[in-house]
Amino acid sequence: MHIAYADETYTEVVYSFAVLLVDEKRDAAMQREVLSIPERFASHGIDSDAELHGSDLFHSRRAWKALRDQPALRVHAYRLGLKAIEPCDGKIVLVSANRAGDAASDLSVARVQAVNRLLACLEKESKRLDDRCLLIFDEAGSMDPALIKAVHAHHRKELLTGAAPRLVEAPGIAQSHHTPGIQIADLAAFLFQRRRRGKDNKNSASGQAIEALWEMLEPSILCRLGP
Repeated sequence: MHIAYADETYTEVVYSFAVLLVDEKRDAAMQREVLSIPERFASHGIDSDAELHGSDLFHSRRAWKALRDQPALRVHAYRLGLKAIEPCDGKIVLVSANRAGDAASDLSVARVQAVNRLLACLEKESKRLDDRCLLIFDEAGSMDPALIKAVHAHHRKELLTGAAPRLVEAPGIAQSHHTPGIQIADLAAFLFQRRRRGKDNKNSASGQAIEALWEMLEPSILCRLGP
């Protein structure tokens, strides 16, 4: 079985999912690697239980605020997180959907559009791998009933067309703080959204960091769908 760890990110115009897809046989090694990263920064005041979180790392917030004046170390921690993808032969899936407006209800609509694209990509890859796939959502973005309904609808559609669904019908829900795979998905999600917004001057320190990190992530991208 493969495990697909999903995290969401959105702006006023685009909703996106980033997913880390990893073989369950390599999942434990990936988790150990991610969990070991904060300990490398203990001498700088970082708690060993700190969560790898893209926005917090980039902006030195919450668990990473002790590195406020050390951007190079924050970028290094980010790089270590992305480096955990290759040894486990992980793949990244990025899917997006446009938001029609700024109404609260629009977020749910865009979420369903994005997750349908995600399900199609994961189903296709799981068939290629001849394996099942368990999708695990970050708890923070999975409380929308429409999202779970979309997963069930996909499963039913596959069955009714005579196919054998590869995606497990009931997705898992986990807290990112306790789930290293979701933390890696979050790093990918933040980087994807930050870069696509194009607000960082590529000659600035932040712009150069974004491009360097994206260069690390890009070879792992399995599919990228949407705007």
